[in-house]
Amino acid sequence: AIYFHYKDGTFDAATQQPLTFTELGRGQVDLKAATVAVRELAPEWAVTEQDRTDGDPAESARISAEYAHTELGF
Repeated sequence: AIYFHYKDGTFDAATQQPLTFTELGRGQVDLKAATVAVRELAPEWAVTEQDRTDGDPAESARISAEYAHTELGF
């Protein structure tokens, strides 16, 4: 089974280490380009994860789900 795990956030350009975790579409990850590559492999499913949030976790999940649906087509 092919599946993908989506995350977004900010990272240190020199070390590629994560600095913050954000809702999908609010970080530095080029999720639209990643999705083009993902779709070529015809995944069975994709999941999203946000390791930490300073806000309400349910609201963060809603924001990421809406972005995945409206901007990425999932």
